[in-house]
Amino acid sequence: MASENKIGIYICQREKGAEEGLDLKELKKIIQTFPEVGVVGDLFYDQWESGLNLMVQEVQEKNLSHLILASFHVLNPLNGFQKKLSQVGITPEKCSLITIFPEYLGAKVEPEIRQERAALLLKQAISHQQVSESFPLEPLETIPRILILGGDLSALQAAQEALNLGYQVLMLEPGKVFGQGGFHSGSNPERDLSLWKELEAHPGVRLETQSRLLELSGMAGRFEILYQNGEDQKVRESVGAVVVALPVQEQPNF
Repeated sequence: MASENKIGIYICQREKGAEEGLDLKELKKIIQTFPEVGVVGDLFYDQWESGLNLMVQEVQEKNLSHLILASFHVLNPLNGFQKKLSQVGITPEKCSLITIFPEYLGAKVEPEIRQERAALLLKQAISHQQVSESFPLEPLETIPRILILGGDLSALQAAQEALNLGYQVLMLEPGKVFGQGGFHSGSNPERDLSLWKELEAHPGVRLETQSRLLELSGMAGRFEILYQNGEDQKVRESVGAVVVALPVQEQPNF
């Protein structure tokens, strides 16, 4: 009988010794500081079947009750391990997948930020398995998307910062056009509109004009939103964080 809250964490990699852009030894040290963690292991895509067999063996030997699989790429939950784990009492609701994105679409993310973010994702996954079983076999925060409400200069700045940190961006604007009518005296309209065009062309950004947020629920790292887009369609999806970008206030000219 598996003991309560004994978690096994396995980091999925391309192959042994592959450069994944993170200090995995340091990451594992952080993970091992949690008393609920019983095993920290590796799974390699080029040795997937033998790795799964070893994982099942460790689940039995260490009496693991929950598992967290951390991957550098989106991991298919039906990729052979679900059936194996069910044989040793690890049902889907006791197994979480998280996807660590060292970089997103070429975003230049500092190594320290990548490392810190990966550790945070794993901490969130451990806490999730301790208190909740409502999101089985899904990425947790790991949909690396931030919702930004507003189309002002402050929204542009928030979006640029999110992209620099390696996140995707979803922006909702109630008006017809982003970046127009939201700038105040003292700014450079031509420069600002040029920045908006760059943002629109970025593959990690989705802009929705004439849209409005209808519902917001969930918790930090796993919000569920419902919004109405410009075609009057209702869209439901998940985001990791929500930013309300208030209009940039005009500064007094002394």
